[in-house]
Amino acid sequence: MKTAVAALTAILTTDVALHERMLAAADAKRAAIMTGDLPAMEASLNAEYDLIEKIRAQAPPREALVADLAAKLAVAEQPPTLRALMAKLPPELRGEIDAAREKLKTVLEKLRLRLRANTELLKASMDHAQAFMEMLRHSGDEAQTYNRYGKMERAPARLINRRA
Repeated sequence: MKTAVAALTAILTTDVALHERMLAAADAKRAAIMTGDLPAMEASLNAEYDLIEKIRAQAPPREALVADLAAKLAVAEQPPTLRALMAKLPPELRGEIDAAREKLKTVLEKLRLRLRANTELLKASMDHAQAFMEMLRHSGDEAQTYNRYGKMERAPARLINRRA
């Protein structure tokens, strides 16, 4: 049982490291959103996708270890959770796995908040771009201008006059 707990702790520690890298990628994406740097945003998204695949790859071995430990400890809860395992583990085996579980919980909460903030920033950025596009679209309405003889005439309004 000690080796199974050690293996589960190792997987949880790896999960923590992967999620911390995901947190760094979310920070990079935030900076890219704020500066409007599309190549940097694409690079951070690619990094996030790679990390998501690595995190997904960790799930089957972790679930197998949890199921194995649950069977050994006669945990009734299905599917078994780490909290249910912790309740049945001997106190001398709880320390490392509990520390890894708490650290993972903390990192996941930080990541959740960061992703929510990035979503809001991206939404605000898209709203700003949409408003700017609307402004450009309506800038072609006719306006009154003076011609070279000083008389009023109709001309297309321009947001930017390249001749001025």
